[in-house]
Amino acid sequence: MEKMRFKKSNFEIPPEIFKEMQGKKIEYCENKSMKISFPIMEKYNNPARKMFGGMIAAAFDNTFGTFSYEMLKKACTTLELNTSFIRPTDTNDKELIVEVFLISNTKTQLILEGKAHNPDGKLIAVCKTRMMILDGF
Repeated sequence: MEKMRFKKSNFEIPPEIFKEMQGKKIEYCENKSMKISFPIMEKYNNPARKMFGGMIAAAFDNTFGTFSYEMLKKACTTLELNTSFIRPTDTNDKELIVEVFLISNTKTQLILEGKAHNPDGKLIAVCKTRMMILDGF
């Protein structure tokens, strides 16, 4: 993934958290969808040894952010992120596959939805976000 700094800020693509989570772009369908995989690491476990829900939400946020930039070539910021968890996942699944879809693109906002699956195709979580498009970055 290209590394890019915007002139007027310290904005960087990809962000450090994306690199930390070792996201790998699998697929991009122009202006429609994006799929990214994230390895499930023990350091992301909750006390029950399942992937911490906040890390699943972070995988969604990373995918939404990557998709929004790829689509618009503009910076966006998350205004809302609503995640619903369906079933747990853990290191036995090895990776979390997040696929996000464009629902609405207005002059100032994006609405996106996503699904997270394990490699066997079992649904782990669903998510919806509202993002503000930032001009001037």
